[in-house]
Amino acid sequence: MAQPVGIALIGLGAKWGKQLATAVARTDSTRLVTCYARTPETRQKFATEFGCQAAPTLEAAITAPGVQAAIIAAPAHVHLEATLACAQHGVHVLVEKPIALHLHEARQMQEACQQANVVLMVNHEMRRLGSNRAVKRVVAEGQLGQVLTAVASQTLPGTFSPDNWRCHRETNRGGALMQLGIHQIDTLMYLLGPVVEVQGFLRHGAAPVDIDDVCTVHLTFESGATAVVTSNYISPKVYALHLYGDRANLSCVADMLVWPDALKVDANTSLVLQTHQGHSTLVIEPQDCLSLQLDEFARCVRGEAQPETGAAEGMAALAVVEAALRSSEHRIPVDPRVLS
Repeated sequence: MAQPVGIALIGLGAKWGKQLATAVARTDSTRLVTCYARTPETRQKFATEFGCQAAPTLEAAITAPGVQAAIIAAPAHVHLEATLACAQHGVHVLVEKPIALHLHEARQMQEACQQANVVLMVNHEMRRLGSNRAVKRVVAEGQLGQVLTAVASQTLPGTFSPDNWRCHRETNRGGALMQLGIHQIDTLMYLLGPVVEVQGFLRHGAAPVDIDDVCTVHLTFESGATAVVTSNYISPKVYALHLYGDRANLSCVADMLVWPDALKVDANTSLVLQTHQGHSTLVIEPQDCLSLQLDEFARCVRGEAQPETGAAEGMAALAVVEAALRSSEHRIPVDPRVLS
């Protein structure tokens, strides 16, 4: 068996960083070597809990002995800086979605990693849920016939403290769409193919800070299918996907009260196929989407695979968000392909 890939975890958010660290511990293909956060107390506590080194700087984390790759779980506005540092030191990168806050930053990240011959993979873990893999099979097998329309929603109540990066437009442009709706955008493109037109409606609704906390986007796909994606920081947790075809409909709804424990999502998701004859509940094979993604990342680092969600996929999803922002500002439809 190949030696596990040594990982530096950059960004130790109170909930998500722990999910990533425990996912690393569940794999035989990766091991956590170092961790880094700006606050010394945070990184030392994290290192003690997960049995790794606490690095005093980003550079110290990614150059520590035994580190071959980094998981960048810091906010999107620092993805460029962290990725360029990794590329400079020959360290492979698994970066959280969105790949970056701006498309031009994502292009710099892609170019730097290509020149350094290191992997750049984007953590779009939701498409790897057992439920979404099952939806993909149903669509690919033609059980729905031609998919005509789709409705996808994701909500997560926000925590709005002045020092939180999510509370500021300069560090969280696109708000709920950039952080939540992008999950559904990536999944819909995985299921239905490229998007050719975007109409966005982003606004500040109910949050106590001035961000786009209520977002609705209309997508037109190359196939002719259309979709509506909604996301907000206000409503109770929701993750729902509904596909409507000329033969059947499919509804996938998760009880997101279990989030952020990704291991529990599939067991708390219903998948219902509706035909003209009636309804049937489909079986979902639960998946450890984070560990599966880490195993894939390790294979990519060893040169045995290519990322399912690499720079191209990350930039495609980001381009749709960028198109929605421009559409909302100028009140016109935008083709995301001319932006990427």
